[in-house]
Amino acid sequence: MLGTTQGKLYGCGSNYYGQLAGKTAVGDFTFKPLPIVAPALEGRKLVDVQAGGDNTIVQTLNGTEQVMWLFGSNRYGQLGVQENAGEWDFNPDPRPLTTCHLMDREFCDQYTMLSSSVGSDLAIILTAAKVCLRV
Repeated sequence: MLGTTQGKLYGCGSNYYGQLAGKTAVGDFTFKPLPIVAPALEGRKLVDVQAGGDNTIVQTLNGTEQVMWLFGSNRYGQLGVQENAGEWDFNPDPRPLTTCHLMDREFCDQYTMLSSSVGSDLAIILTAAKVCLRV
């Protein structure tokens, strides 16, 4: 995955599980970077991109809210949802993940997501408490 300063995303390599957000599995690889076309990501400020073997996380900022978008394989639950976990399914549509998906509602507004890391069968999300500066 490649991100530009203009907020455009490009991917190359395998799209076998939808990890390039493409609607067509391209099999083992593509050498030419393809534009990532995902309506869910349009108009959002790109903060970070993490690509694993079979899945991808794109971190965006929407106002003050950090949102992680996960797509690709969910074989081991690395997309953060139960749906099709344990299956080798094609998941090209980015799924949003916020702090409210990660913890109880009573706490989720008090935390933000800072960064992420991915492997071929895992995703790690780093969160921290929001800090309000008093003047």
